Amino acid sequence: MNQELKIPNKNLLYSDMLVDISDNFIKVKGFVLGDKTFEFSSIKEIRATKATWWNGKGRLIGTNDLRTWFPYDERSKRDTIFVIIFKKRWKRIGFTVTNSKSVKDVLHEKGLLEII
Repeated sequence: MNQELKIPNKNLLYSDMLVDISDNFIKVKGFVLGDKTFEFSSIKEIRATKATWWNGKGRLIGTNDLRTWFPYDERSKRDTIFVIIFKKRWKRIGFTVTNSKSVKDVLHEKGLLEII
């Protein structure tokens, strides 16, 4: 169940032009129909993998498997691809960030990080 949350940008643990992360949610920016915000309670894990041409590094937007969807981003500049795995959804959300180490630290602290 994708519920768009209207949460003010207060007390963010991490923020850049691609994502906002707070204590309770992650907002992925850049989708054609607007930013998507997900509560951590709906997320099973967030996987982090080295960015390669096979897993989406060169993709600007969209999907290649109809399961993992990426917002607009020039991913060729990024070193890590993150994928949100939801508890009760087949669809996944892929994203990148400008500072992957900081995001890995925040997600690890939240108990959500799975490094692949």
